[in-house]
Amino acid sequence: SFKSGKLQKQWYQRRVRGDIDGMDQLSTLILGTPSNRTEILVNIDPLDHNKAIISGRWKLLVGPPGKGGWTPAPEIAKLRPGHWAHSLEEILAGPASEGHLQLYDILSDPNEREDVAGSHLDVVMRLLVRLNEHEAEALEPGNMDYDPASNPANFNGTWTPWMDSC
Repeated sequence: SFKSGKLQKQWYQRRVRGDIDGMDQLSTLILGTPSNRTEILVNIDPLDHNKAIISGRWKLLVGPPGKGGWTPAPEIAKLRPGHWAHSLEEILAGPASEGHLQLYDILSDPNEREDVAGSHLDVVMRLLVRLNEHEAEALEPGNMDYDPASNPANFNGTWTPWMDSC
């Protein structure tokens, strides 16, 4: 399809330019040395309005909390989807929407039970800026509508390509 061909072209152009994120982690995996990576972009999903990033000891979740209810969505720091606050006042006074913020100190709270966004607004702002920077560089999602022809039941219960390649 045109869309998948466009995504392949974008990926290839970024690969050739050499600006795809990559870091040598071999010594970390083999020798157990400290990782070169201090930040992990967990997800940016513009369709479900979810974003997440880990930086050092902090994990920031932006968007609807999803299913499960591990931590109820905090009432502090609501944002309009697609809108990045420019001040702490905007974060605290933002209109009610589906864009919740949750911040966890994953070193002291690895189960992510205590949202500390309200007491670490400087960290929230720093990580929002980083998410915004990542989002500006993101490729458009390649999600496609469900095609009943792709059902594994059509192929003896196995996942297999069902369309001609582009």
